[in-house]
Amino acid sequence: MEEGKITRLGGTAEIVIDVRVLSATNKDLKKMISEGKFREDLYYRLAVLLVEILPLRERREDIPLLVQYFADSFCRKTGRPPKKFDKSAIEILERYHYPGNIRELANYIERIVILSQTETIDINEIKLYLPQLVESEFLGSLKLASEQYERDYIAKCIVRAGGNMTKAAELLGLERSHLYKKMKSLGMEA
Repeated sequence: MEEGKITRLGGTAEIVIDVRVLSATNKDLKKMISEGKFREDLYYRLAVLLVEILPLRERREDIPLLVQYFADSFCRKTGRPPKKFDKSAIEILERYHYPGNIRELANYIERIVILSQTETIDINEIKLYLPQLVESEFLGSLKLASEQYERDYIAKCIVRAGGNMTKAAELLGLERSHLYKKMKSLGMEA
């Protein structure tokens, strides 16, 4: 790559290339170099332009924009009407510590877009569909955890089935009518 030429594995002809390598890590590469766990020459080949992005918990001011971006994106993807998040919902989302970083936020927004039937997401919707954000220090009962897992799994199957409830029921190994009953018992709307 340094010379702008490569030879394919098993090939004999050189191919001219013009590429840039973009890489990301959450590791401290300089520390890894000192520990002998990362090659120093590779680091200096890659470290042309370094951009440090702080974890989401250290840049909470980005959360409202990211929430709306993810909501708009998931609504378009699933064909649902646009969703807005009111101030109370945003405040809860901003307070959470996000050990899973931005992927965790994206998953929460996708879940609420799938499950919520309202146009505006407020604190009540957050309590219903994302209770771990409201009471993140309280783990709750096994029954609550199980119900939350079932809600999440059903929602993912519905998305995978493109919103087709018959296909979602098949993915879940349920009759369609049983899926509707299960969703109703979990407080989900079809």
